[in-house]
Amino acid sequence: MSAPPIPMVWSDGEGVFRPLPNFLRVARQHYGAGEVVPLAPLEARSRVSHDHFFACVHQAWQSLPEHLTERFKDEDELRKDALIRTGHRHTATTVCMFKTEAKRLAATLMQQGGDYAIVVVDGRVVTRYTAKSQTYKAMGKEAFGRSKQDVLNFLADLIGVEPQALSQARAA
Repeated sequence: MSAPPIPMVWSDGEGVFRPLPNFLRVARQHYGAGEVVPLAPLEARSRVSHDHFFACVHQAWQSLPEHLTERFKDEDELRKDALIRTGHRHTATTVCMFKTEAKRLAATLMQQGGDYAIVVVDGRVVTRYTAKSQTYKAMGKEAFGRSKQDVLNFLADLIGVEPQALSQARAA
């Protein structure tokens, strides 16, 4: 399991990097005393890009064709659906003993509250897809940029516009 990014502060007098106090517990969970770990700067994504993305998703949600308006209760469901369908997802697969068991499991998974998911049954195999988180902590600049482009292209196609037209949405 890889560690999440841990913000560090350089102590010039001691010649060491130390985790910020709020991240000390996380660092202790992932690293042992004396362990050598490569350190590289993490380029944070811009707030402008983040806000632009969510403005575009909002615009797409408001522009859904009538036959899709009931499918998504809000723009967050639309965003998560697009993330899943463009490959920015987590996958959990269960193999059941019988097809009937798979159908029952799928029905149960679809009725569960919580995070938006797509559940697919293929014979005795049930696969549940959930969207990857796009929080600043969970998704760095490069991964966010890929997911943003993939989702905006998907949504533009869904609502029948060119990606550039959707990208012209402005953050509120």
